[in-house]
Amino acid sequence: MAPELSVSVDVDGIHHHLRGYGVAAERGGPSPIWERAVPRFVELFGRLGLRATFFVIAEDARDQAAALRALARDGHEIGSHSHTHALPFATLGAAALEREVRGSREALEAALGAPVRGFRAPGWSVSREVLAAVEKAGYAYDSSIFPSPAYVAALLSMRRRLGGAVKLDLADSLRFAFSRRGPYRLGGLWEIPVTVTRWLRIPYYNTLDAVLGPRVFDRLGASFARRGEPVHFALHGVDLLDAAEIDPRLREHPGAARDAASKAARVEQTLGRLLRSHRPVVLGERYGAGTA
Repeated sequence: MAPELSVSVDVDGIHHHLRGYGVAAERGGPSPIWERAVPRFVELFGRLGLRATFFVIAEDARDQAAALRALARDGHEIGSHSHTHALPFATLGAAALEREVRGSREALEAALGAPVRGFRAPGWSVSREVLAAVEKAGYAYDSSIFPSPAYVAALLSMRRRLGGAVKLDLADSLRFAFSRRGPYRLGGLWEIPVTVTRWLRIPYYNTLDAVLGPRVFDRLGASFARRGEPVHFALHGVDLLDAAEIDPRLREHPGAARDAASKAARVEQTLGRLLRSHRPVVLGERYGAGTA
């Protein structure tokens, strides 16, 4: 049987990305992510015959309730990406973590009118406490662990950008950085980690395509096909925005300066190649019952 391919999109607003880069920004005006990027993803996935998981920030749930229900009607899954995309997520206290994890699920389910089974932490900022809260809140699976040394480097970079506010538990971070690749059981949850390569643990998700370049990135993709390994391909809403649709303060984000058409063509090429060797699955259908 062919290995599995699952696809997800983190529906982060531009202001969420800016905060991650240490730039003070607030929500305001129409969202180019929801108005432009999400419809482009739906069109692209439709051409490929793919259904994906959209990890949504619950503060958008009420305003985007119609869009959420439309995604579900098209066969896509809605997962939680927290309530406010608070960073650094792993440092939240118990009460705030409860609101972000359980509260986001309740808000999304109220808007969607259907169960929400999966969770992804903002910035893949995760801890044992976060995972315990996710399980306690009744999710069936989590997709937050980044099993690569690049995860530790990202945390250190976030600490620098946020003025040293990140409390880095090095032992815990290293444990996650060298944890298992591919889906596995983690207590009462299924864990669907970021896909990384076998030996060097190079992350294989769309942002790295803009960093490494198509030639190297395509070789990484071919390695998963060659070894028959599953792939969870993660994207962000900003990945299908045109340069003119992105706040100039976000221009340092990989690929931000490219036009939307070339970005979409590249994503379609990457996913099309993966579909030649992998069979598509939706995370909530494959792991949503808590057993698989």
